[in-house]
Amino acid sequence: MFSRAVLSNVGLMIVTGTDIAISRKAVQLAERYPKILRATAGVHPHHAQHLDAKGIGDLRKLAESEYVCAIGETGLDFNRNRSTPEAQIKAFREQVQLAVDLRLPLFVHEREAHEDLLKVLDEFEGRLPGVCIHCFTGTEKELREYVRRGYYVGITGFVAKKKRGKELREMLSRSSPGAPRLLPLDRLMIETDAPYMCPDNIGAYARRNEPCTLPAVLEAVSACYGGPAAIEEVARRTTANAMRFFARMPQGVGYIAREETKEVKTSERNGTTTTSQLKLEPLRLSDVAYVKRTGNKRGGDGRNSLSQHPKVEGNQIEKTKEDYDQERKTRQQQNPKQQQVSEQGTTGHTARRDNNRSQSNRRDRGRSRRRGGWRRKGGRGRGSGQEIAGESGSDKVPNSKAGWH
Repeated sequence: MFSRAVLSNVGLMIVTGTDIAISRKAVQLAERYPKILRATAGVHPHHAQHLDAKGIGDLRKLAESEYVCAIGETGLDFNRNRSTPEAQIKAFREQVQLAVDLRLPLFVHEREAHEDLLKVLDEFEGRLPGVCIHCFTGTEKELREYVRRGYYVGITGFVAKKKRGKELREMLSRSSPGAPRLLPLDRLMIETDAPYMCPDNIGAYARRNEPCTLPAVLEAVSACYGGPAAIEEVARRTTANAMRFFARMPQGVGYIAREETKEVKTSERNGTTTTSQLKLEPLRLSDVAYVKRTGNKRGGDGRNSLSQHPKVEGNQIEKTKEDYDQERKTRQQQNPKQQQVSEQGTTGHTARRDNNRSQSNRRDRGRSRRRGGWRRKGGRGRGSGQEIAGESGSDKVPNSKAGWH
Protein backbone atom coordinates (compact mmCIF):
# COMPACT_ATOMS: atom_id res chain seq x y z
CA MET A 1 0.00 0.00 0.00
CA PHE A 2 2.80 2.43 0.88
CA SER A 3 4.63 1.64 -2.35
CA ARG A 4 1.47 2.30 -4.38
CA ALA A 5 1.08 5.65 -2.64
CA VAL A 6 4.70 6.66 -3.22
CA LEU A 7 4.49 5.60 -6.87
CA SER A 8 1.41 7.83 -7.16
CA ASN A 9 3.66 10.57 -5.71
CA VAL A 10 1.75 10.97 -2.47
CA GLY A 11 4.76 12.22 -0.57
CA LEU A 12 3.60 12.06 3.06
CA MET A 13 0.78 10.13 4.75
CA ILE A 14 -0.93 10.53 8.13
CA VAL A 15 -2.19 7.39 9.88
CA THR A 16 -5.27 8.24 11.93
CA GLY A 17 -5.82 6.87 15.42
CA THR A 18 -9.40 6.02 16.35
CA ASP A 19 -8.90 4.36 19.75
CA ILE A 20 -6.01 3.70 22.12
CA ALA A 21 -4.86 0.49 20.44
CA ILE A 22 -5.09 1.88 16.90
CA SER A 23 -3.35 5.09 17.96
CA ARG A 24 -0.51 3.04 19.40
CA LYS A 25 -0.17 1.08 16.15
CA ALA A 26 -0.28 4.31 14.15
CA VAL A 27 2.61 5.72 16.18
CA GLN A 28 4.58 2.49 15.73
CA LEU A 29 4.09 2.67 11.97
CA ALA A 30 5.23 6.28 11.89
CA GLU A 31 8.32 5.39 13.92
CA ARG A 32 9.08 2.59 11.47
CA TYR A 33 8.61 4.75 8.35
CA PRO A 34 9.51 8.27 9.53
CA LYS A 35 10.21 9.61 6.05
CA ILE A 36 6.69 9.04 4.72
CA LEU A 37 4.39 8.63 7.77
CA ARG A 38 3.03 10.66 10.65
CA ALA A 39 0.29 9.66 13.12
CA THR A 40 -2.59 11.11 15.10
CA ALA A 41 -3.65 9.95 18.56
CA GLY A 42 -7.27 10.04 19.59
CA VAL A 43 -10.54 8.24 20.31
CA HIS A 44 -13.32 8.30 17.73
CA PRO A 45 -16.82 9.16 19.03
CA HIS A 46 -17.92 5.60 18.26
CA HIS A 47 -15.53 4.41 21.00
CA ALA A 48 -16.09 7.30 23.42
CA GLN A 49 -17.82 5.14 26.02
CA HIS A 50 -14.56 3.21 26.57
CA LEU A 51 -12.40 6.28 27.25
CA ASP A 52 -11.61 6.65 30.95
CA ALA A 53 -8.95 8.43 33.00
CA LYS A 54 -6.37 5.74 32.20
CA GLY A 55 -7.16 6.08 28.51
CA ILE A 56 -6.56 9.83 28.64
CA GLY A 57 -3.22 9.15 30.33
CA ASP A 58 -2.29 6.68 27.60
CA LEU A 59 -3.28 9.18 24.91
CA ARG A 60 -1.12 11.84 26.53
CA LYS A 61 1.91 9.56 26.46
CA LEU A 62 1.30 8.62 22.83
CA ALA A 63 0.76 12.24 21.82
CA GLU A 64 4.13 13.22 23.25
CA SER A 65 5.82 11.20 20.50
CA GLU A 66 7.67 13.31 17.94
CA TYR A 67 5.71 11.52 15.21
CA VAL A 68 2.23 12.49 16.44
CA CYS A 69 1.02 15.54 14.52
CA ALA A 70 -2.53 16.01 15.92
CA ILE A 71 -5.09 14.88 18.47
CA GLY A 72 -7.84 12.87 16.79
CA GLU A 73 -9.84 11.49 15.26
CA THR A 74 -12.17 12.85 17.92
CA GLY A 75 -15.50 14.65 17.84
CA LEU A 76 -19.23 13.90 17.88
CA ASP A 77 -21.36 11.53 15.79
CA PHE A 78 -25.08 11.68 16.59
CA ASN A 79 -26.01 9.80 13.43
CA ARG A 80 -25.18 6.29 14.64
CA ASN A 81 -24.76 6.96 18.36
CA ARG A 82 -22.64 3.89 18.97
CA SER A 83 -21.73 5.70 22.17
CA THR A 84 -24.27 7.82 24.01
CA PRO A 85 -24.25 11.57 23.26
CA GLU A 86 -23.25 12.25 26.87
CA ALA A 87 -20.26 9.90 26.62
CA GLN A 88 -19.23 11.45 23.30
CA ILE A 89 -19.35 15.01 24.62
CA LYS A 90 -17.35 14.04 27.73
CA ALA A 91 -14.67 12.23 25.71
CA PHE A 92 -14.48 15.06 23.18
CA ARG A 93 -14.08 17.72 25.87
CA GLU A 94 -11.24 15.74 27.50
CA GLN A 95 -9.42 15.37 24.21
CA VAL A 96 -9.81 19.06 23.38
CA GLN A 97 -8.23 19.81 26.75
CA LEU A 98 -5.40 17.42 25.90
CA ALA A 99 -4.81 19.22 22.61
CA VAL A 100 -4.70 22.57 24.42
CA ASP A 101 -2.24 21.23 27.01
CA LEU A 102 0.11 19.76 24.39
CA ARG A 103 -0.42 22.55 21.81
CA LEU A 104 -1.46 20.06 19.16
CA PRO A 105 -4.14 20.68 16.52
CA LEU A 106 -7.50 18.91 16.60
CA PHE A 107 -8.55 16.48 13.87
CA VAL A 108 -12.34 16.49 14.29
CA HIS A 109 -15.14 14.17 13.19
CA GLU A 110 -18.65 15.66 13.15
CA ARG A 111 -21.89 14.14 11.92
CA GLU A 112 -25.31 15.56 12.73
CA ALA A 113 -23.85 17.19 15.85
CA HIS A 114 -22.85 20.64 14.58
CA GLU A 115 -24.31 22.77 17.38
CA ASP A 116 -23.12 20.54 20.23
CA LEU A 117 -19.64 20.36 18.71
CA LEU A 118 -19.35 24.15 18.57
CA LYS A 119 -20.53 24.47 22.18
CA VAL A 120 -17.63 22.30 23.37
CA LEU A 121 -15.11 24.16 21.21
CA ASP A 122 -16.42 27.50 22.48
CA GLU A 123 -15.36 26.48 25.99
CA PHE A 124 -11.74 26.65 24.79
CA GLU A 125 -12.03 29.78 22.64
CA GLY A 126 -8.70 31.55 22.25
CA ARG A 127 -6.71 28.53 23.40
CA LEU A 128 -7.19 26.12 20.48
CA PRO A 129 -4.01 25.63 18.43
CA GLY A 130 -6.00 24.69 15.30
CA VAL A 131 -9.09 22.75 14.17
CA CYS A 132 -9.70 20.69 11.05
CA ILE A 133 -13.24 19.44 10.34
CA HIS A 134 -12.38 16.13 8.78
CA CYS A 135 -14.41 14.57 5.92
CA PHE A 136 -16.92 17.38 5.60
CA THR A 137 -20.33 16.31 4.22
CA GLY A 138 -22.55 18.88 5.95
CA THR A 139 -24.72 21.80 4.90
CA GLU A 140 -23.88 25.21 3.46
CA LYS A 141 -24.75 26.89 6.76
CA GLU A 142 -22.35 24.63 8.67
CA LEU A 143 -19.58 25.20 6.12
CA ARG A 144 -19.95 28.98 6.40
CA GLU A 145 -19.67 28.80 10.19
CA TYR A 146 -16.54 26.64 10.11
CA VAL A 147 -14.87 29.01 7.66
CA ARG A 148 -15.93 32.06 9.71
CA ARG A 149 -14.21 30.55 12.74
CA GLY A 150 -11.02 29.97 10.77
CA TYR A 151 -11.21 26.16 10.87
CA TYR A 152 -9.73 24.05 8.09
CA VAL A 153 -12.13 21.79 6.22
CA GLY A 154 -11.10 18.39 4.84
CA ILE A 155 -12.67 17.14 1.60
CA THR A 156 -12.49 13.43 0.80
CA GLY A 157 -13.45 11.18 -2.11
CA PHE A 158 -17.06 11.89 -1.14
CA VAL A 159 -16.86 14.88 -3.48
CA ALA A 160 -16.20 12.53 -6.40
CA LYS A 161 -19.25 10.35 -5.76
CA LYS A 162 -21.65 10.94 -8.62
CA LYS A 163 -24.90 11.12 -6.63
CA ARG A 164 -23.99 11.55 -2.97
CA GLY A 165 -21.38 14.24 -3.66
CA LYS A 166 -23.48 16.40 -5.95
CA GLU A 167 -24.53 18.90 -3.27
CA LEU A 168 -20.97 19.24 -1.98
CA ARG A 169 -19.65 19.86 -5.51
CA GLU A 170 -22.24 22.59 -5.99
CA MET A 171 -21.16 24.27 -2.75
CA LEU A 172 -17.48 24.19 -3.70
CA SER A 173 -18.19 25.44 -7.22
CA ARG A 174 -20.38 28.37 -6.15
CA SER A 175 -18.75 31.74 -6.69
CA SER A 176 -19.76 35.25 -7.62
CA PRO A 177 -17.76 38.31 -8.77
CA GLY A 178 -16.29 40.17 -5.83
CA ALA A 179 -17.40 37.58 -3.27
CA PRO A 180 -15.20 34.89 -1.72
CA ARG A 181 -15.95 31.21 -2.23
CA LEU A 182 -17.83 29.29 0.44
CA LEU A 183 -14.62 27.36 1.09
CA PRO A 184 -11.60 29.50 0.16
CA LEU A 185 -8.37 27.78 -0.83
CA ASP A 186 -6.58 28.92 2.33
CA ARG A 187 -9.02 26.82 4.44
CA LEU A 188 -9.16 23.77 2.14
CA MET A 189 -7.47 20.43 2.72
CA ILE A 190 -7.91 17.19 0.76
CA GLU A 191 -7.78 13.67 2.19
CA THR A 192 -8.76 10.10 1.35
CA ASP A 193 -10.33 8.88 4.62
CA ALA A 194 -9.08 5.46 3.51
CA PRO A 195 -10.35 2.79 3.50
CA TYR A 196 -13.68 4.63 3.31
CA MET A 197 -15.02 7.28 0.87
CA CYS A 198 -13.47 5.73 -2.22
CA PRO A 199 -13.85 8.24 -5.09
CA ASP A 200 -15.89 7.16 -8.10
CA ASN A 201 -13.51 8.73 -10.62
CA ILE A 202 -10.87 6.01 -10.24
CA GLY A 203 -13.10 3.38 -11.86
CA ALA A 204 -15.49 0.64 -10.81
CA TYR A 205 -12.63 -1.83 -10.39
CA ALA A 206 -11.66 -0.34 -7.02
CA ARG A 207 -12.47 -2.51 -4.03
CA ARG A 208 -11.24 -0.20 -1.27
CA ASN A 209 -9.81 3.25 -0.82
CA GLU A 210 -6.07 3.80 -0.35
CA PRO A 211 -3.71 6.78 0.02
CA CYS A 212 -2.76 6.40 -3.65
CA THR A 213 -6.21 7.74 -4.63
CA LEU A 214 -5.46 11.20 -3.21
CA PRO A 215 -4.66 12.63 -6.67
CA ALA A 216 -8.12 11.51 -7.80
CA VAL A 217 -9.63 13.54 -4.93
CA LEU A 218 -7.48 16.47 -6.05
CA GLU A 219 -8.84 16.14 -9.58
CA ALA A 220 -12.46 16.17 -8.38
CA VAL A 221 -11.93 19.14 -6.06
CA SER A 222 -10.04 21.12 -8.70
CA ALA A 223 -12.94 20.68 -11.09
CA CYS A 224 -14.97 22.80 -8.65
CA TYR A 225 -12.30 25.51 -8.49
CA GLY A 226 -11.80 26.13 -12.18
CA GLY A 227 -11.20 22.79 -13.87
CA PRO A 228 -7.85 21.44 -15.13
CA ALA A 229 -6.29 24.90 -15.08
CA ALA A 230 -6.73 25.05 -11.29
CA ILE A 231 -5.20 21.66 -10.48
CA GLU A 232 -1.66 22.86 -9.93
CA GLU A 233 -2.77 25.77 -7.75
CA VAL A 234 -5.09 23.58 -5.63
CA ALA A 235 -2.26 21.04 -5.20
CA ARG A 236 0.13 23.69 -3.92
CA ARG A 237 -2.35 25.42 -1.64
CA THR A 238 -3.74 22.26 -0.01
CA THR A 239 -0.24 20.92 0.56
CA ALA A 240 0.81 24.20 2.18
CA ASN A 241 -2.32 24.16 4.36
CA ALA A 242 -1.59 20.64 5.59
CA MET A 243 2.02 21.50 6.38
CA ARG A 244 0.89 24.62 8.24
CA PHE A 245 -1.87 22.89 10.22
CA PHE A 246 -0.28 19.64 11.39
CA ALA A 247 2.48 19.75 14.00
CA ARG A 248 5.91 18.11 13.96
CA MET A 249 5.98 17.68 10.19
CA PRO A 250 9.29 16.93 8.45
CA GLN A 251 11.18 19.67 6.65
CA GLY A 252 10.16 18.38 3.22
CA VAL A 253 6.74 17.19 2.12
CA GLY A 254 8.00 13.64 1.74
CA TYR A 255 9.31 11.68 -1.20
CA ILE A 256 8.31 11.30 -4.82
CA ALA A 257 9.09 8.60 -7.38
CA ARG A 258 10.81 10.05 -10.44
CA GLU A 259 11.49 7.95 -13.50
CA GLU A 260 15.05 8.11 -14.79
CA THR A 261 15.88 6.98 -18.33
CA LYS A 262 19.27 6.32 -19.79
CA GLU A 263 20.66 4.77 -22.95
CA VAL A 264 22.77 1.65 -22.62
CA LYS A 265 24.93 0.34 -25.45
CA THR A 266 24.35 -3.40 -25.78
CA SER A 267 26.52 -4.25 -28.78
CA GLU A 268 27.68 -2.76 -32.05
CA ARG A 269 25.14 -4.85 -33.90
CA ASN A 270 22.09 -4.12 -31.78
CA GLY A 271 23.02 -0.52 -30.99
CA THR A 272 21.69 1.10 -27.83
CA THR A 273 18.60 0.45 -25.74
CA THR A 274 16.77 2.77 -23.36
CA THR A 275 16.19 1.60 -19.81
CA SER A 276 14.25 3.31 -17.04
CA GLN A 277 14.14 3.02 -13.27
CA LEU A 278 12.28 4.73 -10.44
CA LYS A 279 14.27 6.86 -8.05
CA LEU A 280 12.99 8.35 -4.78
CA GLU A 281 13.80 12.00 -4.21
CA PRO A 282 12.84 14.43 -1.44
CA LEU A 283 9.87 16.56 -2.43
CA ARG A 284 9.94 20.25 -1.55
CA LEU A 285 6.77 22.26 -1.11
CA SER A 286 7.78 24.69 -3.86
CA ASP A 287 8.13 21.80 -6.32
CA VAL A 288 4.58 20.44 -6.04
CA ALA A 289 2.78 20.38 -9.38
CA TYR A 290 0.21 18.17 -11.02
CA VAL A 291 0.77 15.59 -13.73
CA LYS A 292 -2.20 14.12 -15.56
CA ARG A 293 -3.33 10.49 -15.41
CA THR A 294 -0.72 8.18 -16.91
CA GLY A 295 -0.37 4.52 -17.72
CA ASN A 296 -3.20 2.00 -17.65
CA LYS A 297 -6.63 3.62 -17.32
CA ARG A 298 -7.58 0.98 -14.75
CA GLY A 299 -5.31 2.55 -12.15
CA GLY A 300 -2.42 0.83 -10.43
CA ASP A 301 0.80 2.76 -10.82
CA GLY A 302 -0.77 4.90 -13.52
CA ARG A 303 -3.12 6.95 -11.36
CA ASN A 304 -3.06 10.72 -11.25
CA SER A 305 0.01 11.95 -9.46
CA LEU A 306 1.79 14.91 -7.96
CA SER A 307 5.22 15.42 -9.43
CA GLN A 308 8.00 17.97 -9.29
CA HIS A 309 8.47 17.67 -13.06
CA PRO A 310 5.43 19.16 -14.80
CA LYS A 311 7.41 19.50 -18.02
CA VAL A 312 7.09 15.74 -18.65
CA GLU A 313 3.32 16.05 -18.90
CA GLY A 314 3.36 16.09 -22.68
CA ASN A 315 5.35 12.86 -22.75
CA GLN A 316 2.85 10.90 -20.65
CA ILE A 317 0.66 8.87 -23.00
CA GLU A 318 -2.29 6.77 -21.94
CA LYS A 319 -2.31 3.27 -23.37
CA THR A 320 -5.57 2.30 -25.02
CA LYS A 321 -7.01 -1.12 -25.77
CA GLU A 322 -5.68 -0.84 -29.31
CA ASP A 323 -2.16 -0.25 -27.95
CA TYR A 324 -2.29 -3.43 -25.87
CA ASP A 325 -3.73 -5.42 -28.79
CA GLN A 326 -0.92 -4.22 -31.02
CA GLU A 327 1.69 -5.16 -28.41
CA ARG A 328 0.17 -8.64 -28.13
CA LYS A 329 0.21 -9.11 -31.90
CA THR A 330 3.83 -8.00 -32.03
CA ARG A 331 4.81 -10.55 -29.37
CA GLN A 332 2.95 -13.28 -31.24
CA GLN A 333 4.74 -12.48 -34.49
CA GLN A 334 8.10 -12.55 -32.75
CA ASN A 335 7.39 -15.94 -31.12
CA PRO A 336 5.04 -18.05 -33.32
CA LYS A 337 5.70 -21.23 -31.27
CA GLN A 338 4.32 -19.60 -28.16
CA GLN A 339 1.23 -18.55 -30.12
CA GLN A 340 0.71 -22.16 -31.31
CA VAL A 341 0.94 -23.46 -27.75
CA SER A 342 -1.45 -20.75 -26.62
CA GLU A 343 -4.00 -21.71 -29.28
CA GLN A 344 -3.77 -25.39 -28.33
CA GLY A 345 -4.27 -24.50 -24.68
CA THR A 346 -7.28 -22.36 -25.55
CA THR A 347 -8.81 -25.18 -27.62
CA GLY A 348 -8.38 -27.63 -24.80
CA HIS A 349 -9.86 -25.17 -22.32
CA THR A 350 -12.86 -24.63 -24.61
CA ALA A 351 -13.45 -28.37 -24.92
CA ARG A 352 -13.38 -28.80 -21.15
CA ARG A 353 -15.76 -25.89 -20.71
CA ASP A 354 -18.25 -27.34 -23.25
CA ASN A 355 -18.06 -30.73 -21.55
CA ASN A 356 -18.75 -29.16 -18.16
CA ARG A 357 -21.77 -27.33 -19.57
CA SER A 358 -23.12 -30.57 -21.05
CA GLN A 359 -22.81 -32.37 -17.71
CA SER A 360 -24.49 -29.44 -15.93
CA ASN A 361 -27.42 -29.50 -18.37
CA ARG A 362 -27.91 -33.24 -17.84
CA ARG A 363 -27.98 -32.77 -14.08
CA ASP A 364 -30.56 -29.98 -14.39
CA ARG A 365 -32.84 -32.12 -16.55
CA GLY A 366 -32.53 -35.04 -14.13
CA ARG A 367 -33.47 -32.92 -11.12
CA SER A 368 -36.42 -31.44 -12.96
CA ARG A 369 -37.84 -34.87 -13.93
CA ARG A 370 -37.57 -36.04 -10.32
CA ARG A 371 -39.56 -32.99 -9.14
CA GLY A 372 -42.29 -33.51 -11.69
CA GLY A 373 -40.43 -30.87 -13.66
CA TRP A 374 -41.06 -29.07 -16.85
CA ARG A 375 -40.64 -29.58 -20.51
CA ARG A 376 -39.91 -27.17 -23.24
CA LYS A 377 -41.54 -26.53 -26.61
CA GLY A 378 -39.00 -26.25 -29.37
CA GLY A 379 -35.27 -25.87 -29.31
CA ARG A 380 -32.71 -27.95 -27.44
CA GLY A 381 -31.32 -27.41 -24.01
CA ARG A 382 -32.22 -24.75 -21.56
CA GLY A 383 -30.51 -21.92 -23.40
CA SER A 384 -31.16 -18.22 -23.10
CA GLY A 385 -34.33 -16.21 -23.40
CA GLN A 386 -33.84 -15.84 -27.14
CA GLU A 387 -33.34 -19.55 -27.61
CA ILE A 388 -36.58 -20.36 -25.80
CA ALA A 389 -38.56 -19.32 -28.86
CA GLY A 390 -37.11 -22.09 -31.03
CA GLU A 391 -38.55 -24.43 -33.66
CA SER A 392 -40.37 -27.72 -33.22
CA GLY A 393 -40.10 -29.69 -36.41
CA SER A 394 -41.12 -27.37 -39.20
CA ASP A 395 -43.55 -25.29 -37.13
CA LYS A 396 -42.25 -22.27 -35.30
CA VAL A 397 -43.34 -21.83 -31.70
CA PRO A 398 -44.74 -18.30 -31.11
CA ASN A 399 -42.87 -16.20 -28.56
CA SER A 400 -46.00 -15.82 -26.45
CA LYS A 401 -46.19 -19.61 -25.94
CA ALA A 402 -42.48 -20.36 -25.72
CA GLY A 403 -40.87 -21.12 -22.40
CA TRP A 404 -41.08 -23.56 -19.52
CA HIS A 405 -44.35 -25.41 -18.88
